Amino acid sequence: MDGSRKFYFVRHGLTDWNAESRFQGRNDIPLNAEGITQAKTVALRLEQSSAKTVLSSPLSRARQAAEIIAGDKRKLIVWDELTEQCFGDWERKIFADIRTQYKEEYKAWRMGKADVPGGETETEIYARAGKVVEKLGEIEDEETIIVSHGSILRLILLACLKSEYSSIFWRIRLDNCSITAAEIRNGKLTLLNINDTLHFKMKSENEIRNLPLA
Repeated sequence: MDGSRKFYFVRHGLTDWNAESRFQGRNDIPLNAEGITQAKTVALRLEQSSAKTVLSSPLSRARQAAEIIAGDKRKLIVWDELTEQCFGDWERKIFADIRTQYKEEYKAWRMGKADVPGGETETEIYARAGKVVEKLGEIEDEETIIVSHGSILRLILLACLKSEYSSIFWRIRLDNCSITAAEIRNGKLTLLNINDTLHFKMKSENEIRNLPLA
């Protein structure tokens, strides 16, 4: 498809489990007070977007942020494919404990092996990310906002770039309520920025609203 389309990928706001460095995965953990504030801040930044639709993971921490961003002016659509990676045996556990209890598996994961004990396999998670990219490619709106989770968003970005899962996964930093922008122009995708959090450094709402998106 010719023309230019932009996608704004937003990671959900902070949860108590994020603050504890605890694996959430498919556990449906809501935003905490700070996470709600973060979502309201990124929503101000995204007011300037012409997006008519906000796509969201079904998990409440992403959906809460998506609802705040959508407000009463945008349509909210849930895509099951945007749900977080299933971390199987690691879910509910703290990162430090996993490094001790699953030393070799954790080391392999950090080196770029996506399989997690009892969780989604590398093939499954990468196929799901690829399906998201295919569906995004069918969207004709000039701009679209996508609210999801750290792991699956990194994989979606790798799939967009046609890059295999590898240690590159860990070189993509995605903070809570950061914005990562991508553009498709004449069939070619380009990342415009990654992990933009300038909206948290501004002192007033007007300064946030006036920040460029990409």
